[in-house]
Amino acid sequence: MKKVNNQLHVYNSIEQMEEAAHRKAAEKDPVYGLQETVELILRVYGVTREGLNQRKGNNRIRILYYK
Repeated sequence: MKKVNNQLHVYNSIEQMEEAAHRKAAEKDPVYGLQETVELILRVYGVTREGLNQRKGNNRIRILYYK
């Protein structure tokens, strides 16, 4: 289970808030960030991990290049 951060931060300016957000994002582990992104996408589309694992696919990724 994830630990919930219940702290309230008050900033003196929008710039100070944005700087703190950028600093926090830079400190985050990139793999963890990707995992969070995948979980969010699954929630948005209403797909569970079990449902995703049961799909029969060709397991290929197609990369399209546009000029």
